[in-house]
Amino acid sequence: MSHSHSSDGSCCSHDQPSTAVQALTEPPVKDIFYCCGSGDLNAVITFVEQAYTDVNSVDKEGATPLHWACLKNNLDIAKYLVEKGAQLDVANLTEGHTPLMWACVSGNLRIVHFLLEQSANMYKVDVRGYNALHHAIQNNQPLCAHYLISKGVFIDSKDNEGHTPLMWASYLDHEECVRYLISQGADVTSTDNSGLTALHWASLKGQLKTAKVLLHHNADPKVKEQDGETPCKMAKRKGYGKVVALLELAEQHNISASRLGSKQNSLLWFFLIFFGVYYCFLLAANVNIVVAAAVISGTFYSSRHLLGHLFPGSDFKNPTFCAVVAGTYSLSAFVYFTKVMPLTSYYVIETILFVSINMIFAPLFSWLVFSNPGFITNTNEWKFIVSALEKNEPLPSFCLTCMARKPIRGKHCRQCNRCVARFDHHCGWLNNCVGASNIVGFVVAVILVYINHLMYFRFSIIALSSLDNGPTSLIPLNKSIPFVFEQEPLIFLLAIFHLVNIGWISWLVLGLAQGIRMNMTTNEFMHANKYDYFKSSGQFRNPFDRGVLNNIKELLFPTVDWFTMYHLPKQFQTV
Repeated sequence: MSHSHSSDGSCCSHDQPSTAVQALTEPPVKDIFYCCGSGDLNAVITFVEQAYTDVNSVDKEGATPLHWACLKNNLDIAKYLVEKGAQLDVANLTEGHTPLMWACVSGNLRIVHFLLEQSANMYKVDVRGYNALHHAIQNNQPLCAHYLISKGVFIDSKDNEGHTPLMWASYLDHEECVRYLISQGADVTSTDNSGLTALHWASLKGQLKTAKVLLHHNADPKVKEQDGETPCKMAKRKGYGKVVALLELAEQHNISASRLGSKQNSLLWFFLIFFGVYYCFLLAANVNIVVAAAVISGTFYSSRHLLGHLFPGSDFKNPTFCAVVAGTYSLSAFVYFTKVMPLTSYYVIETILFVSINMIFAPLFSWLVFSNPGFITNTNEWKFIVSALEKNEPLPSFCLTCMARKPIRGKHCRQCNRCVARFDHHCGWLNNCVGASNIVGFVVAVILVYINHLMYFRFSIIALSSLDNGPTSLIPLNKSIPFVFEQEPLIFLLAIFHLVNIGWISWLVLGLAQGIRMNMTTNEFMHANKYDYFKSSGQFRNPFDRGVLNNIKELLFPTVDWFTMYHLPKQFQTV
């Protein structure tokens, strides 16, 4: 990463961090270096105690056995070498890397902790000016980075060219590291020796997601480096169209997280979309359908042009679909009681059932929107990580955003910016997560809304078939549709809307049923390969599946506190 540009604007210095480390695989000869890398402790002991090999000997690159043990995550060998007198801060010849730096490259927190406990120098820099924190960030190791920062390494340390860890994370598109560093107070306005900020480096490499995060946290899109180029100009020169569009919008408007994610902005979009639903249906019902489609399209694109910079997008809680539900539900209720019910009231039992279901669904949906899905309390439990390191216990999963232990089946939700116990999914229709505390209510709500759509469509068909002077049957459609649309356009349009919803909610109901049958969350269905508890001897294994009836019982009456369960519960360990 260097500000020196070639004629096409690319970096003419090295484009990837720590190339010397990344190029290393393992020593070519089966000597002590090879054994340290391969994890053969007995062979290492033989070399040291029988062949009298110096634990501080170096290979042709100047790396010691301890370097290789650290790079290949062999803690026991590292401990043995240190016990036998291995020097902690030896720098190799080619790059000046220490064993601690190589441990940060591989991301082994246990070895990093061990070396620091043995007084390894965490402030030492290599020939490029990278310290251990730079190496951790360059190799996307946020947990190691946090450990180093908590021990005192300066979060905005600069290398020889003035690059901070945040600049490196932005340049390499390590989004998690970018978010973490910013949350810990990294300076988004810091510049390197050539006047480039982290946003410049993200733009230079076309890193769209990283650029968004930086802009949301008050990075200045108008700042110029020493040659007078803004991030936008750099991205344009490199041909990154999406990044250019983002930066041009940022230069015109403030798109900070405090603005996009604010309650005021959320309410603005909720009511705009809520009344927009009425606008679209009423326009389509009262104006020529072609004209209505043109007007609605024009309104949409105009609104997008005028207010698009305020739209929350996918990085924040977004009320769009929740507003659509509220708008169509309230409009459907109004049309039902004023137009449909008078034509279908002789279906007494079905009418009572339909109204009763809605009297349950409406407050249940409102509760789900504002419910706590199972947010995990932020207790800053980093001490548990340190304790596990000291006791050589398994490291608990830890969320660097929430600064809290993450229980098994828990997950951090980007939109809610919180960790959720037994995370199922973030539901756009609720604008809220579904987790341990509201999953039962969600399942009930889905079943009720599915029945609502079915019954509303049925009542709408009955009402349309009952119109005076109309066809006795809606079939054939080419004759009935023009008549019913002219007589009762709102009923007709809402019938189509509910029919479409029947289709996709059928898919949702089947998915939920499958999840309940197997005792799996939606998130686990989609990303089972990410979770070790679904793997056994290389094969998929669901430890939570205890039969359909027991799985239903577990959903309704859980036997596990998913807020504090950090390992696979005993009752699920033998299936």
